[in-house]
Amino acid sequence: RCRENTAGEFCHVCAESFHGHPDRGGCKACPCPHADKRFSRGCVLRNDEVVCHCKPGYTGARCERCSYGYFGFPTLHNGVCTPCNCNPAGSASDECDEETGQCNCRPGSTGRDCSQCTAERHVFIGPVCASCNDNCTGILLDDLAVISQNLSLGTSHIASGYIPPPWIELTYINSNATDLFNEITRLNILRNRMQNIPWLEYRIMHDQSEKLLNSFTDVGGRAWELKPKAEDFKNNIFSAHVEVKNLKDLLEAITSQLVQYGDDIKKIGIKKALKEARTILNYLKSINLTHKTLKCQRVVDEAEDYIEWLDGQLDLIQPLEKTKKRVERITTKINDMSRVVEDNMETLYNYDMTFNEINGSYTGSK
Repeated sequence: RCRENTAGEFCHVCAESFHGHPDRGGCKACPCPHADKRFSRGCVLRNDEVVCHCKPGYTGARCERCSYGYFGFPTLHNGVCTPCNCNPAGSASDECDEETGQCNCRPGSTGRDCSQCTAERHVFIGPVCASCNDNCTGILLDDLAVISQNLSLGTSHIASGYIPPPWIELTYINSNATDLFNEITRLNILRNRMQNIPWLEYRIMHDQSEKLLNSFTDVGGRAWELKPKAEDFKNNIFSAHVEVKNLKDLLEAITSQLVQYGDDIKKIGIKKALKEARTILNYLKSINLTHKTLKCQRVVDEAEDYIEWLDGQLDLIQPLEKTKKRVERITTKINDMSRVVEDNMETLYNYDMTFNEINGSYTGSK
């Protein structure tokens, strides 16, 4: 890398804006216009006078002015020459004000470089100003205008130099932070409780509950299987009750006929048969079949109620131990009902045999 204001492949020439020779007196800054402000590519000495070769945009013996198409004051502190860059469509010439850079705008154009249209929502498209207020860009510009207005209203206090404290936002943040802190506290409490849970005992209890629930489900299924049988028992008992009542009525009719009909000789044999029939009838009356039938029907009704209750409890598992005991009681009641039905069926069978014997005796006496 070259040093001491030199340049070139072998650092054998002076750098831009410097003059002289590296090997003969060194490279010195060109005073164009000053040694600390160099706006020239280089310079040479002619008759002890410096001749400056100005950069584009600068002119004058020492590059102290801006050339045509540029503006600025190079001799001032930090002064430079800046291109006018006037818009060819909106400006009348390439020239601009040397201080502000304002171009000479044609009618209908404005702005420093005459690149803007004076009409609202118009832009230069080629050499003319065209409207932007169509069904696409116009809608976007309307939205932009609303946003700009809202922004101006929302920041008017900033323009006046006053920014109020954001109490609402801070209160909202504080409230959220409090809620989150409380939630974290609850989660920590729950986590500590979870760590203290006897998981082994819980697993054992869970397995036992599953087994008991499965047993409970099986019992409920068997109870539903018994329901049709209970309905049949109920119907059979009712039919038996009707038949026994009919048998009783028939026996009373036979007894009445035995009393009313027959001569004296026949009455001797008939009285014996009548006595036997009345004895059997009294025995039938003493059995109190109606009471037993009502008892059977009540047991069956209770069984049906318990079966319906079991069906409603299939989705429940608490308290399981109490449910298990109730199921056992239902099973016992159903067994009792079966025994009562068997007793009634046996009694009906005996009634049938007795009726046949009486009927045979009556037929033989005629």
